Amino acid sequence: MRKLLTLLLFSLSWALCAGHPETELFLAGGSLGLCSDLSAGSCRAAAPLHADSRSAPGFVFDDAGAVRASHPLLWQRPGVVAQARLRALLGAAITQGRGKPLSSSEAASLLDGLCLSDTPDSPVAYPCSDDAQPRPWRQWLDQERSAVLAAMEVPQFLGGQRRTERAFPEQSRDRGGLEVLRQFVEQARRRAPDGIPRIAVVTASSQDPFDPVDFYLSLFDALGARAQWWPIDAALNAAVAGGRCGGLDELRMQALQLPGRARIYPDLSAQQAQACAAPQALTQVPYEVQGVFFSGGDQWRLRRALVDENDQPNAWLQALQAAHAAGNLVVGGTSAGAAVQSGGAMIGNGTTAEALRAGALRAAPPAPGCDRALACPPGLVEDSFTWWPAGGTGLAAGATADTHFSERGRELRLLTVMLASATPWGYGADETSALRLTTHGGKRQLQAYGEHGGWVFERVTALPDGGLQARVHYLAPGQVLEVVDERLVAPAALSERTAVRRSPDAPTDALRRGALREAAATLARGTPASLTLRAGEGSVYLRRTPETKVWRGPRGQIGITGLQLSYRPDADRGVAPGTR
Repeated sequence: MRKLLTLLLFSLSWALCAGHPETELFLAGGSLGLCSDLSAGSCRAAAPLHADSRSAPGFVFDDAGAVRASHPLLWQRPGVVAQARLRALLGAAITQGRGKPLSSSEAASLLDGLCLSDTPDSPVAYPCSDDAQPRPWRQWLDQERSAVLAAMEVPQFLGGQRRTERAFPEQSRDRGGLEVLRQFVEQARRRAPDGIPRIAVVTASSQDPFDPVDFYLSLFDALGARAQWWPIDAALNAAVAGGRCGGLDELRMQALQLPGRARIYPDLSAQQAQACAAPQALTQVPYEVQGVFFSGGDQWRLRRALVDENDQPNAWLQALQAAHAAGNLVVGGTSAGAAVQSGGAMIGNGTTAEALRAGALRAAPPAPGCDRALACPPGLVEDSFTWWPAGGTGLAAGATADTHFSERGRELRLLTVMLASATPWGYGADETSALRLTTHGGKRQLQAYGEHGGWVFERVTALPDGGLQARVHYLAPGQVLEVVDERLVAPAALSERTAVRRSPDAPTDALRRGALREAAATLARGTPASLTLRAGEGSVYLRRTPETKVWRGPRGQIGITGLQLSYRPDADRGVAPGTR
């Protein structure tokens, strides 16, 4: 009776505020630094030992693995390698490996050391005698390399049960990532009728979507939630759309270049097959949980799990969008899982240097490793800065989200794509940190959590000399900022400056790790009023304005609002950071 009363009160509270639902989105910057069996370096002390704990993957080259690795569905790229040459190469790897379990680096090194004769009909593989010889391993895309290793992976079982990875979040050395996830769980808890939130985890952005499942389920369970895997990925999307649930193994090879997963994860493979047979239940997941969390990896791979063949939201994404808009659940993601939330242009890949050199290119991202494989699309290189106009999930309305932000000097690449795509807002979350976006009753607020915080960019405009200019803010934990009339504003109570110790090495290169974050902290002192930094073949100018206000986070982090950032190319260059 008590449980029923709780449910009725919960339903009534939502009904009363249905006209003004509160939506929440957590954009985490990646590298959360959480302790687990497989991440001992992130632990304050040794993780507890369990007999059934999973260890790092091992690989054995054998005949069965060679059959899996040479499946034609894994080698559809024209001219990549003839089957006879591939079989010769794998045969030599079997001989060289001698049946011993190898680490991933040892297995990759073994394959890297093999060369092939030029005889097309009867090729022979042999150890390379010098580094100048062409090596097949160095001509493969990243996914092709991963496919071969996945085919050779050794299953890990104990007493017939698969060994699993466990997370120990409270033992994490860095507390920033833990704080982010605690806050995410707490916001989900507010929506839970019984105070125990149900959280669905999406791992579709990973190279192997099965690999991080155990980690995230144990992580959220340890934080007081009931976690479940939402087993959507590009292969399942194709299987449901084409009525091919019986062909999931083949579709994993075709869509993900991922062989033999049922050998390594038989329980998860079976769970995904059952979900494929009942797709309506998959669509119901966002309505049955109070939180959905997207893991990191590749946002383009993740997006392929969420759209149909016409690049429109599939049933799963439509359900997620509806449940989020109704305020029924909080959505979060880290790294690629945050970038995919973009409602404006979604970034595909690329470096800031390429963004400044060639602009933001409207295209699907090239495959990782395409430079060495000579397989990049025309007009692109592996580091080309690409973007997709349809965005990702669309939950970060009118915005492009980016991650690993200050740590990889991504400020100018985000501004470049905002200008090219006319996207009004940009969110850049730093590592071990997150930006939380909330809307309620027509009000929008932003807040940072974690070790550092993140950037918010608005109103990017083009300059006559081919540069750009924007109003920018660095959000540190401890302060909520509000969007008023499509403009981010700070509370009047904030100060105009604060005491900040000047860095002995003042930042001079805007593309260096953390340079603009350091520059913003320097400006928080009040003097100087501006800083100039080099940025490739141009310069960045960061200035205080009459609107600039400052605050300190709980661990001394500096937050600063109302700065003006300009980028200007060198006079003899004059190339606008535009688009093609």
